[in-house]
Amino acid sequence: MIWKNEFDILKKIIEESWKIVYRQELMDLIGYSEYLFDRTIDTHIKNIRKKIKNKDIILTVRGEWYRLNN
Repeated sequence: MIWKNEFDILKKIIEESWKIVYRQELMDLIGYSEYLFDRTIDTHIKNIRKKIKNKDIILTVRGEWYRLNN
């Protein structure tokens, strides 16, 4: 089951397709812009990869951005 935040993150990455989606954009999208711990996004990305059973679907530059690997 994909939760709302995970769905919103995946939707944003898919909508941007080949474009880079910065961590701060995702944090703002799900309302975590005021939180000190940005590892929340990493956890959501990890959960998305696990649920769709493809760890290579999302490319990551650690701590910076994400992009769909299609």
